[in-house]
Order: sequence, then C-alpha cells, then structure tokens
Amino acid sequence: MISVLAISILLLLVGQSTARVVKPAVKNEFIPEVPRFGARAEHSCNVLILGAGMAGVTAAKTLSDLGVTDIMIVEGDSRIGGRVKNEAFGGVNVELGANWVQYAMLGNKPNPLDALVEEAGLEFVEDDFEDYIFRYEGQDVTAEADDAFDKVEPALDKASELAQRKYENGEPDVNYRVALMLADWRPVTPVESAAEFYDFDFEFSDEPSDTGLMDNYEVYSLPSDSDKFITDQRGYATIIENLASKIDLEGKLFLNEYVTEIHTEEHGHEHHMVKVVAHNSVTKAHTTYRANYVLVTFSLGVLQSDNVQFFPALPSWKEEMIYMFKMTSYVKIFVKFPDAITPFWDAEMYINYVDPTVRGRYQIWENMNALGGPFSGSNMLMVTVLGNNWDRVQHLSKNEVKAELFEVLKSMYGDAAVEPEDILIPDWDTNPLYLGAFSNWPIGVTDETYKNLAAPVDRLYMAGEACTYNAGYVHGANESGEEVALKLYDCMINNVCEVVPPNGYGTGSSCDQARNGTNSA
Repeated sequence: MISVLAISILLLLVGQSTARVVKPAVKNEFIPEVPRFGARAEHSCNVLILGAGMAGVTAAKTLSDLGVTDIMIVEGDSRIGGRVKNEAFGGVNVELGANWVQYAMLGNKPNPLDALVEEAGLEFVEDDFEDYIFRYEGQDVTAEADDAFDKVEPALDKASELAQRKYENGEPDVNYRVALMLADWRPVTPVESAAEFYDFDFEFSDEPSDTGLMDNYEVYSLPSDSDKFITDQRGYATIIENLASKIDLEGKLFLNEYVTEIHTEEHGHEHHMVKVVAHNSVTKAHTTYRANYVLVTFSLGVLQSDNVQFFPALPSWKEEMIYMFKMTSYVKIFVKFPDAITPFWDAEMYINYVDPTVRGRYQIWENMNALGGPFSGSNMLMVTVLGNNWDRVQHLSKNEVKAELFEVLKSMYGDAAVEPEDILIPDWDTNPLYLGAFSNWPIGVTDETYKNLAAPVDRLYMAGEACTYNAGYVHGANESGEEVALKLYDCMINNVCEVVPPNGYGTGSSCDQARNGTNSA
C-alpha cells in the first residue's frame, strides 16, 4: 500500500482516563519567557517570521546559519510546532496531527526529516500499510478487498501514464476520477469503494474528483519506502524544538500572539516598511512589530479566511492561487476503552469498516495496541475521519460521535463490542490558527502557477507545506522554509530578488533591486 498523508492539527483537550498515569508531553526549556507587554508595545527587527511551525523555524534556522541574526518569530499558539503536536490522553501521549515521516513523491531522494529524527533519537514503527483487515456487515471481507486492490492499483498506474503523456504533449489536466474511469476503474460495490478510499483518500484526505492528476501522480509512480509512524512520547514536534534550540531566540520568540494585520507599505518609519499587528490571547494586549521583511507561514486555511488583513490587499495573481488550492479535513479521533477489558477488535494494524451506503464513513481504524512500546495494552483505537465525511461529523456533539462510533463497532463485532469510555476529537477545522489539516493540489493548477503561492510580494514572503511541490507533507514544510529563506537572503544581501511577471503567471526570474538600508544582517 502507499504512504499516508497526515498532517498536523491543534487539540481541544477532551479528557483523560484516570486508570493510567502518564507525564504530560515534554516542553523544551529553551523557549524563552517573553514578558507581557502593554497595549502599546512595539518591537522591530530585520526579518519577522510569522508562525513557529516547521516552515517558520526552518526559515529562521537557515537565515541564522547565514549570519542573519536580527530575526523575530511571532506565534499565535502557546508553543512551537504548528500542526505537529502531541497530547496526553488515555494514559499515553498521542500525536494529534502529523504522525508519519513520509516518502511519497521523493523517489530515491532522502527525506530531510530522517536526519532530524535520528538526531533526536525518536522512537518509531515502520509502517507499510499492508497489515489490514476489511469488515462488512460483521464479516471478514479482506479477500474481496484484495481483489479490488488488484483492479484499482493497475488503474492508478495507468493514470500515471496518462499524466506523463499529458505533460509530454502539453495537454490540459483532469481530475483523478476522470483518469481512473479512463483506466476502466469504476467502483460498484461497497467493498470496492472502501478499497479505493484506503488507497486514495487516506493519502490525499480528499476524493479523486477533487484532486488534480498531473501534479499528484508521482505519489504513485515514484518508488517509496515504508513510512515511519512516530511513537516517541516526547512527541514528533521534538525535531522542530531541537531546530529552534539552535537559534538565539532569547527575547525574539513571541507566543500567544495572534496576527490580525500585515502592512507592507509603511513609508516614513525609518527603514521598516513592514508593520504587523498582533493580539495576545493571554494578556489581551495589542503589539506592533516592525521589520524590513516579513515571512508568512500561515496555513492555507488561515490565508483563505478573513482573519488576517493585508494592507494593501494581496495582488490577484497571489489570491487566485490561495483560493484555488483546497485545505482538507483529516481528523484523528482517539477512542479509549476501559483498561480492564480484553480487546475485542482484530489484531491487524488497520481495521477497515465498510459502510453499506456512505463511502468512507468511519472507515479507517488504527489499532494502537499493535504499535507496541508505550501503546502496548493502551486499549485504544484511532479512527480517521476524512474529507467530506467530516462535514457532517463536525456538527455533532462529543457524545453523539461516541454513540456513532459504538454503533460502528457493534456492526463489526456484534455483542463483543464494548462502549468507549472516552474519545478525543481535535478541533483543527475550527481553530483559527489552522482552519484545516493540510493542502491538496486541485485540477487546473500548473507547475508554473503554483509557484505564485510562495512568490514574494515586494517585502512579503510566504512559506509552508502548501508552498512546495511536496505539498501536504512535513518534509514539504521543511523544504519550503529553507528554500524561501535562501531566496530572501539573496534578495536582502545580494539585491537579487525574485520577480513575478506582470501577468502574474510563473516565477523564477530575478533582477537587481537595491534595498537601501535594508541589507544588513
């Protein structure tokens, strides 16, 4: 099977089992204490980075290594890590967002996260997604699902051939549903739909009809190693915290600062042409940050909202790409059962519930016990709600979701099923810091136009998982942070700045643009 595309989210802590005891997720001591400023507090720097997730911290580390030390990071949350976060629940620390080190679309290239994971000594489990079972109306239908895989996977290969032909001939893009139908794949039975969901939606957190072919096909066509499922109780975010610990952030990291305004044409204020206004969620104070350059690493969901105002407004070629991309829903619901019971579920890592009428409804359950280590005997399952299925579930109460999950378990296991004692539902679609899980590349976005997401608007730069060819992956955010930081450095120090053509399509050209008084480190 292919690798899972999982991403990061912020949690509403829903509760813990009292039968097991676990220490809270470790918080690195390097994070400096930032004084609480009054309503008129103001700070200035050369480069202001908005967001302390993988992209923002990587950008700061890259610039710092190049000698640019006049940097500040403004983060809306109370921690660094962005959509990489773990929390204590049911006696263990669980990853709420990004969980895997992934290798899709890398081919034979190394994943830069491997070195960070090795340096941190994080514990993980190799995951090839082949340890699965499918259940329909209480029966084991894995053999039927395997027959479906024998049909859908060749169709995915033919879709890749179609994408390559379109590239060679300059043909327009199509969505994946069209490509699969042209390859004679049309799921008819509930089991066939479930097999497709496991192969496709579990990867993209979106349906084939909403996913572009030409810039996603390498997920299937390039060779890929088994993913690494992070189980370390310190949390996956340890690798981001370790990166941050190598930067001098004393007095330069500001937490709980929710950005509301970004001004990029502040004439008459020394050389600081950028002004950012933020609201502290703890003190309720407002702070103004001034800088020569600003690097925005907000999620695509935040950029698509009206929560942050840009003055002047972003140009149409930038907004077009922001609104064309899709922010997906990928919600991991953790389901805790009493410690005293004997697990009634299957021993496989992935248990697929096949709903008779609704494609993908509460389909993919992960057996946390099968991870071993700290999860051995945890008596916990994790069910992932994807894409359009979350549109309905998000409006249910916690008790309503728990009741629905119990009904699904009874459908699979009958009277042997035991009611969950607690569930944990992250709030990633509603949290204003994220407003979704990760981006998906839709039909109609070309190799050239997607670069407009990361292209600078004078002194405003953008980075993040959506701003890279490896969109949706943690290593994509790492890659984007480094790449954009290097471009910013080249502009700031060498006066060689990336320029978007007048029609707004395609980037990569550059010209000399003197930045009087702004090219100091």
